[in-house]
Amino acid sequence: VPSYVEHAVERALAKLPADRWNTAREFADALQGRAVAPGLPPDVSTIWTTNDAGRRPATARLRDPLVLVLGALAVASLLVAAWQWTIARRDEPRSAVHIQLAFAGLEAVTDFNTATSAVAMSADGRLVAYTARRATGDAAQVIFVHNIEDGTTKPVAGTAQGSSPFFSPDGRSIGFLVANELRRVQVDGGTPTVLARVQGNLWGASWATTGIVYSLNGWLWTMPPSGGTPRPIPDADSADGMGARWPHLLADGKTVLYARGPAAAFLSRSRIAITTISGGRSTILDLPGTSPLGVIDGQLIYASTSGALFSVPVDISGRRGAGAPVQVLSAVGFNASSAIAKASLSATGSLTYQPRTTTSHLVLVSPGGASRLLLKDAKGFSNPRFSPDGKLVAVGVTSESGTDVWILDVAAGTLGRLTSAGATNGYPEWSPDGRRVVFRSDRGTSSSLWWQPVDGSGAAELLLRSGTDDVWEGMVSPDGKWLLYRTGSVGAADIWYRQRSGDTASHPVATTPASEWAARLSPDGHWVAYSSNESGTTQVYVRPFPGPGGRVQVSVEGGETPVWSRDGHHLYYAYGQQLVDASVTTSAPFAVTTRQLLFNSDYLFGTRSHSNYDVTQDGKQFLFLKPVGSDAQVLVIHDWKYELRANRAATGRAR
Repeated sequence: VPSYVEHAVERALAKLPADRWNTAREFADALQGRAVAPGLPPDVSTIWTTNDAGRRPATARLRDPLVLVLGALAVASLLVAAWQWTIARRDEPRSAVHIQLAFAGLEAVTDFNTATSAVAMSADGRLVAYTARRATGDAAQVIFVHNIEDGTTKPVAGTAQGSSPFFSPDGRSIGFLVANELRRVQVDGGTPTVLARVQGNLWGASWATTGIVYSLNGWLWTMPPSGGTPRPIPDADSADGMGARWPHLLADGKTVLYARGPAAAFLSRSRIAITTISGGRSTILDLPGTSPLGVIDGQLIYASTSGALFSVPVDISGRRGAGAPVQVLSAVGFNASSAIAKASLSATGSLTYQPRTTTSHLVLVSPGGASRLLLKDAKGFSNPRFSPDGKLVAVGVTSESGTDVWILDVAAGTLGRLTSAGATNGYPEWSPDGRRVVFRSDRGTSSSLWWQPVDGSGAAELLLRSGTDDVWEGMVSPDGKWLLYRTGSVGAADIWYRQRSGDTASHPVATTPASEWAARLSPDGHWVAYSSNESGTTQVYVRPFPGPGGRVQVSVEGGETPVWSRDGHHLYYAYGQQLVDASVTTSAPFAVTTRQLLFNSDYLFGTRSHSNYDVTQDGKQFLFLKPVGSDAQVLVIHDWKYELRANRAATGRAR
């Protein structure tokens, strides 16, 4: 036995690189005269001798077999400690590695839940999850996982129509949202299990060994990792009218970082806050920002209200900032309406993100494919709408300062800004006479409908505020009598209507436990088309307006964001990256006569929101957004922490 142990130790020692021996010997010498383990015989230190080269040890012949065994264990302990000590002493420069993930066979990396992030990274920085659709075949959105180490990518079984992915602490499971449920499933396959029902607006979820924390309707909730009855996180400040979003549970399993601000002006007034999973007092830091990503090397990483990533020294236990914020990345994608950065940070200091929101061109396209630009410049356009006479286009334009409605004169090629108050003004629609633009705005105390003269002759006026509910999109009926609008967002969006004057009681159009959105009235005002995921798959439906009557399903395999032709004989809808033309009969009973694929390209048709396209009065051309570059990318900065350290060092030298 002594001979076997001695030779085994010698073979183990031989595996240590030669250039590490001097440091290991220095470490061993530093321990001379000390007890390296309780009860270890004093003569165990004699195991360290040097050979002629002075670079490798020679094991001494020890008298007692027990001492030899103990000596072998001591050597093993010394080797481990020496290796760690070497690494701690070494100041070897390290660099981050930038990776762009490839998506062969997939269409744009996106998330129909546009209010959240489509990307997530495991705690060890080894896995990246993102939501995407396949370019051909089944167009259902699925969660994919990419392994940084071996470069493989695979879909996660059981995540069809899933969104908002987040990893378990060990990276073996993924949590996600689907059909108003938070679910979990193993990355390598298995049957998903339901964690909790989430009726309302889900604004982020985070998972640690102690539990899962998520934001629902502006409140923080927690539940065990295996699911169970969620409970609200008690917060002494919860009665101040503020909302909580984008929680991040730190590795200690108790500290929760989140963004806190008023629902109506979250982007412009949110601050980073700290609480615990057990609840109690929240501390709001003096950091204007949203979506905290985590803490690396004592630095809090978060997105500012302009969308850039910042780093600031933070004392978590003392709940205070310990220095000035420094911008560390400016090209991260950002959703201004929900105030979230499209990014995820691992506990090991790696980062994954989507680039800044895609800029696009406004283009007119014929079914044959011929196209022309309406403007030379590309911007962050969204939701373009032709005026009733087709001469003007109202369109959302997103910049670092927020989103506003602009007006394009098609003939003159000029673009002028219409709105200016509030951080988010979007989803434009025209009044029937073409004199005003209706839009959703976060000005005031809640998200509401406003309208404003298009010629600038007057200020914006409040059109609809719905009590305690946020109004996210809406339009005036062709006869000017009714308002059609949507309340709520991800998880529990409903469609309502009411008269503009007189009896203004609200009446339901589609208010299932699922989500309904993107409602649009037919040109004659007798039918309303909308998107719904009540079947588990997003489809387009039509109902008589204002009723009564049942619904008719227009799409077959899936569809969303419907748009009527001006004559009411066609109803267009998006299906993945395809645009489908459904010929319809609007005389009762409503019926679909044919369906035809018109386009299958990279135009931004829009998902889970207002449609991102329109059709000309004569129905011969379509107004599309053509992306410049693409946010259909996922970028990874492996070991990003080294860039952060270099950035801080450079900042310190500059000061």
